[in-house]
This record gives sequence, C-alpha cells and structure tokens, in this order.
Amino acid sequence: MNTPDYVQTEIARILDIQPEFLIYEFKLDKNQKHRLELVTISPNPHRTRFLFHATTAETPGAALDAMFEYVNKHLNQQDTWQIRWHNPATKNVEVSWFRASNIYEALQKFYHDKEIAEYKIYEVSLRPYA
Repeated sequence: MNTPDYVQTEIARILDIQPEFLIYEFKLDKNQKHRLELVTISPNPHRTRFLFHATTAETPGAALDAMFEYVNKHLNQQDTWQIRWHNPATKNVEVSWFRASNIYEALQKFYHDKEIAEYKIYEVSLRPYA
C-alpha cells in the first residue's frame, strides 16, 4: 500500500506539474463521504486556482487512490477545452486549458470557488487532439 505522500508525488509527476501548484482539499459531503477536490494553481503570473478533478469515497485514502486512478488512466480520455477570460485582478485576457467531458464541466472547473459575476469569459473552444 502506498503512502499519501507517495501518491501525491506520483500525481504531480504524471501531470508534469510542481507539487506546490497542487492543493488537495478534503471535505465531508452531505452523505458523510470523503470528497477530494484536486485544485491546481496556474504557474502563470496570475496564479489563479482551478478545479482539476473531484473524487468521492468512503475514506480520504480511497478518495486519493481514486484521484490517482483518474490521473493515471482516465485523464487522457477527456477532451481539452481552452477558455479565454478576463482576469479581474490583472485586467488582462488570459488563456487556460481544462480536461473535461463537455463544455459545462470545463466551465465548472474554471468557476470553482470563484464569484461568477467577477469573471468574463470571451471564448470557450474544444481543442483538437495533439
């Protein structure tokens, strides 16, 4: 059995992102299940936070294992979405990318823990496979 630190290190390695740009937020949902929200911090100067993916399980360890499975096996099965948006903090137009099954999920990941009225979306587009 792998330790949580090992699993988090592996997730960062697979995503090719520095561990300090990943936040693991554990919460109890209304059914007393453990929800893990993996939040990324953009390495760009604006340092905006976005939801990467969420999992739910009976224990925090099981939620982390489910996140590892998603990153390891299912991530590349989702489409890539590009969102052009106005950053209210910098007044710049930014471009961010999301893995999601549909446009609604991509927007949910973008707006995670944000005040919707503060952000203006200019364009959402499905990107061709690389």
